[in-house]
Amino acid sequence: MADRFVPGITISVAFGLVLLSVGFFVAYIHHIANCIRLITIATRIRRETEAAIERVAAPDAVAVPLPDTVVGATRTVASRRSGVVAVDTAGLVRLCAQGDAWLRLVPRVGDYVPAGALLMVVACSGPLDEDRLRAGVRFDLERDPHQDVAFGLRRLVDIAERALSPGVNDPTTAVRPAATKLS
Repeated sequence: MADRFVPGITISVAFGLVLLSVGFFVAYIHHIANCIRLITIATRIRRETEAAIERVAAPDAVAVPLPDTVVGATRTVASRRSGVVAVDTAGLVRLCAQGDAWLRLVPRVGDYVPAGALLMVVACSGPLDEDRLRAGVRFDLERDPHQDVAFGLRRLVDIAERALSPGVNDPTTAVRPAATKLS
């Protein structure tokens, strides 16, 4: 009987890699199981919401009281795009300070705005570039938990509401507009 060659090192390395793969697979399954636990999800949402509250209510935020009488003409600025509103607050404050103006954003952060809808009311004594004002407002497909405090609270309420519901309900989908594509 002739000696047959058995690649011992190759078989040992392959067996070791199989064991390593099984170990990584078990660790991955454990990680996913922990990620979808209710307490993990609720804790992550709570942390995001607390961080958003701290950002929105920062002590260095500029709070300028609105004048009793409006100086200059009041103009409205319409949205050119559709989507969920997010705002560059610092940029808009700088722009209004440069033009000695004030503005009131009509939709709240996190609200869905269709194209052509009223976006803001601006009062200023001089010219103010509407395109630069519009640039201070971003339109997203989804609500942003980093800027929208109400979104985190809404997600926590949805979790509690679904937990109490005897059927399969999805109230967030019910209040969300059917068109999610940005124009």
